[in-house]
Amino acid sequence: MDYDDSELERNVIDCILYDGSSVKGRVVGCDFDVGITIVEHENPDKYIACTMRPLSPEWKNSNYDLRESQIMFHIVINQIKRKIYNSSAILKMNRMVGNFNIGLASAEVCPFV
Repeated sequence: MDYDDSELERNVIDCILYDGSSVKGRVVGCDFDVGITIVEHENPDKYIACTMRPLSPEWKNSNYDLRESQIMFHIVINQIKRKIYNSSAILKMNRMVGNFNIGLASAEVCPFV
């Protein structure tokens, strides 16, 4: 890998939500084999986004594609490195990649809580 997962954890980033509003988010987990979880910085019980990878507990209950999840993981990582997460841009990329379910973020499905 060309990055250290732990280096990206706890980063505070600008998050643009689907409705166009913005909020500060915090990366609470980032691991290539498990996935990514982003929560609101001021309200960590409110999940903004998550991606799942093969070692994520919810992976076995899903129909996710390994190749698509790897591509989406790197797309989200690139946004985090720029200190931003844009939900609409991720959704557009998601559809181009193959409609990999980026996941409705919640404690039940996100790999990190």
